[in-house]
Amino acid sequence: MGQNTLKKLIKDTITEVLSPFKQQMKDEIKSMKESVQFMSDSYEEYRVTMKNIKEQLKTISKENEQNSYPILETKINNLEQKKRSNNLVITGIPKQKDEDVGKVVQKVLTTLKELIEKKIYMKHTEKEKMRTL
Repeated sequence: MGQNTLKKLIKDTITEVLSPFKQQMKDEIKSMKESVQFMSDSYEEYRVTMKNIKEQLKTISKENEQNSYPILETKINNLEQKKRSNNLVITGIPKQKDEDVGKVVQKVLTTLKELIEKKIYMKHTEKEKMRTL
């Protein structure tokens, strides 16, 4: 047996022994490539989905802002009007330095009460005069 024959025999034996492992490795590499491709495709799909969701969220947020502001402004306006609904504004009274607003209001109310009572009395006496005529 020559050296070339021995080399060929060793090569053939190694090839025969490793052949099933080689096929198994090829199958596993193919399976891994398919898995990596699936993961890559899935990642890309999720990335596109997330981009779309972000755009939708941005649009919805803008719509909510546009819808919320007028509603909130109306509510604030209504609350402010309700708060002022029992307010009484008195004009024509000169402002004094360090004045007590409560005392000024009390004086105005007392004066108004006196004027109203005087007018009621005058109306009462006018009606009596009319009856006697």
